[in-house]
Amino acid sequence: GDFDGSIREYTKVVERYPKGDKVAAALLKTGYAHARMNRLEEAKKSFRQVVTRFPKSDEARLAKERLAAKS
Repeated sequence: GDFDGSIREYTKVVERYPKGDKVAAALLKTGYAHARMNRLEEAKKSFRQVVTRFPKSDEARLAKERLAAKS
């Protein structure tokens, strides 16, 4: 239920380990957390980042699905 806290933790992962293998998942989960709080523009921004930075990942596929559903 602490979506703001979750977003802070996911942001730390992205900032501390920019080339790490958890970045795509952290960005995707950031988008999910924003969506749960009805911050749809922020959610879309996170989902777009996943698609742009990790286009061939499973996370990008999930992000594309969420972007398509929100349009």
